[in-house]
Amino acid sequence: MSVVKQNKFGFLVHPLPPTPHMHYELTSKPYGKCSFALGKDSSENEKKRKKKRSRTIPLNAGEASMMIYHDKIRQRLLNGWKSLVEVGREAKYFPVVLARKDNEELEIDAALSHSSEALEKDKETVFKSNCASCTYDNIDLVDICNRAALMPTPTDYKSFILIDTGLTHDYTIDTLCGKVVVNCMENWTVIKHSDLSFAIPPNCTFLLSDIKQFQSLINYVQCDKNKRYDCVVLDPPWENRSAIRSHRYDWLSEHDLLQLPLPGLCNDGCLVVVWVTNKVRFADFVRDELFPSWSVKPIGEWHWIKVTTAGELVFGLDSLHKKPYELLILGNYQGKECSTFITPDGTSSAKKLKLSPAVKEPIMIPPDQLIVSIPTQYHSQKPYLGNVLDRYLPQNANCLEMFARNLHPGWTSWGNEVLKFQLVCK
Repeated sequence: MSVVKQNKFGFLVHPLPPTPHMHYELTSKPYGKCSFALGKDSSENEKKRKKKRSRTIPLNAGEASMMIYHDKIRQRLLNGWKSLVEVGREAKYFPVVLARKDNEELEIDAALSHSSEALEKDKETVFKSNCASCTYDNIDLVDICNRAALMPTPTDYKSFILIDTGLTHDYTIDTLCGKVVVNCMENWTVIKHSDLSFAIPPNCTFLLSDIKQFQSLINYVQCDKNKRYDCVVLDPPWENRSAIRSHRYDWLSEHDLLQLPLPGLCNDGCLVVVWVTNKVRFADFVRDELFPSWSVKPIGEWHWIKVTTAGELVFGLDSLHKKPYELLILGNYQGKECSTFITPDGTSSAKKLKLSPAVKEPIMIPPDQLIVSIPTQYHSQKPYLGNVLDRYLPQNANCLEMFARNLHPGWTSWGNEVLKFQLVCK
């Protein structure tokens, strides 16, 4: 994912991941059956929707709290979305909208424009809006991890798998599960399992396991203090009624999250970013319980705004059922080398992280940035944050993504579906 444009509100980012020969379907129209016109405000488009029966049941406590929070941030989200989409249209990032023959809906050109210099790196990426999706259900990674959790956790460095030569490698997923795998090479490689192939990025490390074998990553990091992380991004599987009903994924309780030994992985001043669903209870838990238990100080709250390939919000901004945005809570790990500070203008509008030896000036993190991007059509797949966060990190920072379902060049990824979207399309 590349940063296409940046302004005072935040970032407009290109949604395709930095993985060659993989297929991702982007959201070309708003969720639900409605016709959106390019350049019109979502509030106008909401009027075109078929009227539904008015809600007669009063809001519960959680919904009422969410509405208070929404009202607090609404204007900033609205202004930021309009501004970032506008600069995207000026850069000809968003594709041309063409009327369909039946004139009932709008057809979006899904082959994204390469007019932006930021997209030059994606020339090798295969993206076709009409090609068949990769079948991610051919292999049940979660089930394999559950079985592997019954095996003893590796404790010595010899149990780790190092890839330092060759373009393809034959491993069974069962063999990889529970062991840290390191691609030491500067180029992509492929791991083959039966008739499936998984693309492994350069200088990438990953652990395919559930939380019961997380100790394998702890062992790997503790064998060398230089392996501790300067940035940790977490996308926890929060409990929700939809996940429980559909059995789409195994969720973790707040108690389980509190047991994660994050401080053992972090350098002093490590930037910690947690994705949170639009439930105030979870956001309060992160701020008031999870961060304090990890010695992490909150330093900001960012939002991911989801738009279609025409730049429209995927849901109405004031929708009661679903919101077109998600929350990221940022903090930094308060190690012994971290100190309190005041910003140059005497305010707390930005926060400083620990200085890297290679950085002479303080690294400032704005507390309320927006990330505008087009979501893929796969459930709960978040945008890659590496190219957004790297400007706030030390040079050659070590970065970790927890509960990941993707691999990224130069990053460490952990999760029980960490290879889910690495499946190579043929």
